[in-house]
Amino acid sequence: FDLAILPRTIRDLDLSSNQIGCLFTESSEKEITIDLPNLQHLNLEENQLIRIPPNLKFTLLQTLRCGKNNLSELLLLKQELPHLTFLDASNNSIETLPPSLEHLSSLRSFRMGLNRLSRLPKLPSTVALAILNDNCISTLQTPNATGHEIVFPNASCLLLRNNRLTELDPFVVEQWVHLETLDVYGNSISTLPYQLGFLPQ
Repeated sequence: FDLAILPRTIRDLDLSSNQIGCLFTESSEKEITIDLPNLQHLNLEENQLIRIPPNLKFTLLQTLRCGKNNLSELLLLKQELPHLTFLDASNNSIETLPPSLEHLSSLRSFRMGLNRLSRLPKLPSTVALAILNDNCISTLQTPNATGHEIVFPNASCLLLRNNRLTELDPFVVEQWVHLETLDVYGNSISTLPYQLGFLPQ
């Protein structure tokens, strides 16, 4: 398969449930950038992709579904995706995510369950739904030079089942002022911080 053959006018592209292992021919990937300026919805679920190359330009992309592949990284997220609201890369082999993820200023739904993340990724404050079940996350802290960063300040639903959490950091918890659903089943948490009881909702 080669994305280079697609018309630049395409808006919705569903390639799910196939046996696609690569999005380019070898010559295309080395030589050109694929620009699909009108593409808004891309579904690559249930294929055999090992990587999504970085030489893609999807300026208007709103939804990206690439779950159930063999991805170990998401290089596509290094480009500017100002309109991306929905990202599902669950059920892959992703261990780390690029720092540019936190600059996806429109992202609201983030689904990254069944991967190999050991650290909580830095997400934009716009995220309302975060699904991180079945990873290897051991802490919710994302420290920087000045201390802790704001973690999920606008999230209404956080799913963190079957990770390696031993506690819920009180500093992080008190930021969850919009939280309606919290799922930490299958971790190693022994106590819950009292801050949970003082959240507005």
